[in-house]
Amino acid sequence: MQETKIPKLNFLPPQLLGDDVRVDVVDTAPEGVALAPFKASKIIVYPGHWSPLDNHEVKECWMISSGQGELVYNDDVKEPIKAGDVLFYDSFNSHKVFNNGSEDLIIFSLWWDK
Repeated sequence: MQETKIPKLNFLPPQLLGDDVRVDVVDTAPEGVALAPFKASKIIVYPGHWSPLDNHEVKECWMISSGQGELVYNDDVKEPIKAGDVLFYDSFNSHKVFNNGSEDLIIFSLWWDK
């Protein structure tokens, strides 16, 4: 009987954005060939800190895994977010989040071209 390997992907080395945020990008092309039509990452915003303002051509989806915060969307809409929320950002819609809780705000992000 042939053993089936589970197709696991790894994270690239973490990107630290000051003392505020850690971003772990998933290596979706481990052998130089894209395995998925999207890219993915895990974002950790530490308590009392902001994520950087993000505004880009790609579409993006956030899944809040744990924690809570306040989302600022298109510079004027403020909305509370919490674990279990799923958010969608169309192209060129700015967004950033403040972790107003006492635990890490963990976000899983998927993004893809238009």
